[in-house]
Amino acid sequence: MKQFSLTLYYYSPKSYNFCRTILTLLHPSSITNWTSSVKADPGFLEEVFEYLKKIPDGDKDWYCDFGGIQVEAHETPATETLVFMLVDLNGKWKWLIGYFLQSKSTASVQAG
Repeated sequence: MKQFSLTLYYYSPKSYNFCRTILTLLHPSSITNWTSSVKADPGFLEEVFEYLKKIPDGDKDWYCDFGGIQVEAHETPATETLVFMLVDLNGKWKWLIGYFLQSKSTASVQAG
């Protein structure tokens, strides 16, 4: 029921509130509490790497390359986000593994 609630609320909070009139679902503040307990600060998400360590070697059919990109911290407001995703070679899943806020991308970063 928790997964259903999270998915429905993610797609449409208005639909979630309507379903609450028919079904016994938790208050939206409970969903906010669930989602706010995940550390999602800019950088690499440690929770994802901890989970990846638990995957058996036979099921690891993915590749991750960071390309030697270095991200520097600046005090200027961010206008872009550099996102790193891990994608299954069979196309069954994809995970956000990190993101960095930046003010602009150089041509070498955009070229990959």
